[in-house]
Amino acid sequence: MGNKVVSVTVSFLFLLLIVLNSYAITPNPIISRGKPVFGSPSSNITSLVNGKYGDVWMVSNGSWAAIDVGTGYTKVLVNWNNTGGSWSDSIASATSCRQGMSIPVDYELLASSNSTDGTDGDWKSVLTIQNNTVSARSHSIDIGGANWVKMSVTKGGGFIDELEVFDLSKGGDDIWFFPGTSITAVSYKSTVPSKNFADFVNEKHASYNPAIIRGGIGCINSTTMANDISRYLDMTRNVKYWAIEMGTNDAWGGGTYNLPAYIKNMQKIIDSCKANNIQPIIARMIATDSAKAKWQVHPDFLKAIDSLTEINGLIPGPDLYAYFSKHPEEFSDGVHPNTTGALSLIRLWAEKMDSLYNETTVMKPELVVKSQAQSWLISIKSNAQFYTITANRSGTLTIHSLTGKLLTKTLLGQNESFSLAKTRVYSIIRFSSETGIENIVVANNL
Repeated sequence: MGNKVVSVTVSFLFLLLIVLNSYAITPNPIISRGKPVFGSPSSNITSLVNGKYGDVWMVSNGSWAAIDVGTGYTKVLVNWNNTGGSWSDSIASATSCRQGMSIPVDYELLASSNSTDGTDGDWKSVLTIQNNTVSARSHSIDIGGANWVKMSVTKGGGFIDELEVFDLSKGGDDIWFFPGTSITAVSYKSTVPSKNFADFVNEKHASYNPAIIRGGIGCINSTTMANDISRYLDMTRNVKYWAIEMGTNDAWGGGTYNLPAYIKNMQKIIDSCKANNIQPIIARMIATDSAKAKWQVHPDFLKAIDSLTEINGLIPGPDLYAYFSKHPEEFSDGVHPNTTGALSLIRLWAEKMDSLYNETTVMKPELVVKSQAQSWLISIKSNAQFYTITANRSGTLTIHSLTGKLLTKTLLGQNESFSLAKTRVYSIIRFSSETGIENIVVANNL
């Protein structure tokens, strides 16, 4: 169901034109960049916190890395990236394209408040992972104010080029997964770009540092992804946004034979994401250089993506087709981007998502409530000092300023209430559940 204003019955209301970011992102600052890091092996250990992908640290059985992120953090996101080109050799992966990846398989995340170098002090295990099958992954963990975070690999190998820690203590949800085909794999991992999605965002919005997981897999199509959607979710359930590039292999050859299956598969992926509070975003698939590839994507696939986006109320993805159809020089083989094209693909994602990081982007009339309101999602009652907001269904309640700045975020179960003090002239109450989204402006002290 798309973003909408739900009708309400109120005792006093009027219309006001306000500015609201309907998909406001809560920042999760990176707190590991440039911080003290120790580990075994110690060679090139600082590459894990230097922000440079492709600058690697070697992993083997018994390897560990510990970062002193500082104090004051209760919940963090630990995000690591292996340099292998494909995200997985087992999830949705065609046998012919498996790479025989060497990755961390069994590992543990630990926290300490009194270590000095990662070897001493008291360490508490906060998460244990076994039988990992992907080359990039993130974990949300509670560390209770500890200043050290450690990743200890008991089984596995390969190389890690970044071990990042982000602060989630204030409810940050700027976490992105980029699932896709070999086009995504080439763009994000096989070719190490000079800038990534997070760099582009941070250049324009300094308070935001998106956490990104690179999820391209060669030779897959929408059917293999949809068939393995539960395994995708098992690895990325803590992610807020899925930035999906999918369809080139479905559209291969220029016909529409696979179009019905593509639509069905993508709808399954969308529904699965939404059921897990994940926002799926689908790019209009990349064009080919038809002079080299000898075929072009059929327009009906692009129409299908547009329709899926509209029907499901999704954030529109970047138009990769329009850009690459005008820039054939940015292909390596007629289908996959070259180094320049890879950077362009990432930039197009960042540019299209830019409005999510602006606090004043969406103009729309909303209801302004002065005393009380009742709808199918929430009810609001007022007294001299507070608004009492009661959830009729389980969901997430956020309170924003009129510019869209997030002030408060909390989860409410069915029939649970939250009290909002009347300390501002206006506040935006936003409540979202699996069945809908509601935005209401409450007018204080008018």
